[in-house]
Amino acid sequence: MTSKNEISEELASRMNSALSLKIGNDDLDESTSQSENESDSEWETMSESEWSISDSDWSIGGDTESGSDTEEEFSASSASSATPSLLQWSDEIRSAKVCPFKLKPGLKESCGKSPVDFFKLLFTRSLFEFIVNNINNYAMKIINQSHQGRRFKEVTVNEFYVFFGLILNIGTMNSNVVDDYWRTRPLVENPEDFMSPVRFGVILKCLNFEHELPGKNNKMSKISHMIDYFNIIMRKVVNPDKVLCIVESMTVPCYEHVYLLIDEFDLVHKLVVYQSDEKPGPYVAKSLLEDKLDVGHSIYISDDYNSLELTKFLIDRNTYVTGPIKRKRFGVLEEVKDKPLENLEKIVKYNADGICVTKWKDRREIIMISSEYSGEWLTYKVNKQKIKKPICVLEYNKYRDSFEKCNEIMGLYYFSCGEKTHTTNKYKRLGVHILQILVLNAYILYKKYGGESMSLIDFRTVVVKHLLSHGKRRI
Repeated sequence: MTSKNEISEELASRMNSALSLKIGNDDLDESTSQSENESDSEWETMSESEWSISDSDWSIGGDTESGSDTEEEFSASSASSATPSLLQWSDEIRSAKVCPFKLKPGLKESCGKSPVDFFKLLFTRSLFEFIVNNINNYAMKIINQSHQGRRFKEVTVNEFYVFFGLILNIGTMNSNVVDDYWRTRPLVENPEDFMSPVRFGVILKCLNFEHELPGKNNKMSKISHMIDYFNIIMRKVVNPDKVLCIVESMTVPCYEHVYLLIDEFDLVHKLVVYQSDEKPGPYVAKSLLEDKLDVGHSIYISDDYNSLELTKFLIDRNTYVTGPIKRKRFGVLEEVKDKPLENLEKIVKYNADGICVTKWKDRREIIMISSEYSGEWLTYKVNKQKIKKPICVLEYNKYRDSFEKCNEIMGLYYFSCGEKTHTTNKYKRLGVHILQILVLNAYILYKKYGGESMSLIDFRTVVVKHLLSHGKRRI
């Protein structure tokens, strides 16, 4: 096992090597090198201690602990070690365990009120230096392998600001939002004023996020550093609200599974990545909630990640769970699972921990599990018509509708880094996807804690203009 100090030293050496890059680029104006130094103070730099990766942090990065961490083995091992409370169920109503919420939601750090301030809050200069260092190293590797004497002009941090600004601009141009086509002022009227198409293509080709560390899976090392950065910066910047949900990101065009922990405002607090041949099931929830336990969160999850054993595990850690559950993960409750129901009929069972299992039929049968809400009927009116549903179903539906907007919002102004058939570039696409989630997070934080109200495209416009202000091509 690699020690924490060894990992920290390796990471520190990588960051230091980024700082020692030779700055030089004929495509930028001569004044760019001066503005490079002047702008250093504008961007926050995370110290080595703030970006150091502990052993527990690596488990957050998306790797399963072993090849046996599959959905099937999770169910088998859980069934064989079921606690007594999961074996004993009754019709008697049991009160849910009281888990008071102990966190104070909101920003942990002071920040300005402008869109650029919130962008810089999540995009530290250390992140850009790491990416620039990777680009330059990969470019030299290509040149050495091809044995050609071509001269590569090293990418500077300021030039990468411009490059990233153009990526965001391309995503806006590809928007499917009809109203955006009627905007009178485009984000960038002439992109070639800032970077030539050839130079943009070279940087895009060399763009990579690989960071090799001892003990890491070779495949995941291509993206693990970006995953760790995302999770660490979000944990450092903001405390989540009480209500959280687990969803799968459907936007990223690659063959890996990206799972997100989001709140009701669509702010992504954490992500994990599993490889395409893995079926992690409830392990997704355990990975995402690893550092969110014991503070009273209410978690809403779909049947893809839910189970009786997971609900028991989380309520023991003062964390509520509400959501549907698959029949194959239903454990010993054969009576509930197999009994046929008439329309608007339900079966409700409780255990000693206050966990409620409700089977309810309305057009189709739904099995819900909740450690926070009961299965009692709640009547409400819709268009003067009385409708009744179990409380746990109503609570899940209330938040599910808002959570389903997450992928829709993420798909707006999205830059797709190549075709999904090019599997060799899937980790590059995954890295760009993480950067775009960070941009969306910056916008959501700005809406909650920033200044005046602003649409997403206007926020991106301000950020793009700021990034492009770091340099123009020399005419």
